[in-house]
Parts: sequence; C-alpha cells; structure tokens
Amino acid sequence: MTIIFDYAIKSFVDGDTSTFGGKQVAAWLRKIDEPFLFGLDPQEIQHFFASQKLDLVCDLGPELLEKIYLATPRGVTLGPSL
Repeated sequence: MTIIFDYAIKSFVDGDTSTFGGKQVAAWLRKIDEPFLFGLDPQEIQHFFASQKLDLVCDLGPELLEKIYLATPRGVTLGPSL
C-alpha cells in the first residue's frame, strides 16, 4: 500500500506565518474557522514515519516542488518565487 499526502509544517501550525503564502493561508483558515491542528517538523519526519511503522520513500520540500511544477522548460519560475 502507498500513501501520498501533503502536510502542514509544525512551525506554521504553531503560528509562524513567515513561510511562502503563510499569511494568506492563515487568514483563509481563520475565515473558514478550520485551524490546522497537526503539523510535522521536516527535520523529524523520518522519525515520525518510523514511529507509525511506515517507510518514508520521498519527502519533497517546497523548493523542489517549485522546480518540478512551476518551472518552464527554459527554467523560468512561474508566479512568485519561494
């Protein structure tokens, strides 16, 4: 079985909105009254998966996702850069 998911960064859940788009997402979550209750620390994700008896195959951070999904064939980033 394979599980694919995205996750909130623990620091964002704890109130740090300095990440790319953080202020906008936090405002939207307040507006819809749906706070994030759980986040993962990227430095501890391997331990988190092991504690759940899961194998982490891949964890793509925002910089790599930007290159994969927002870069044109000429290497130009679409939209604001992270």
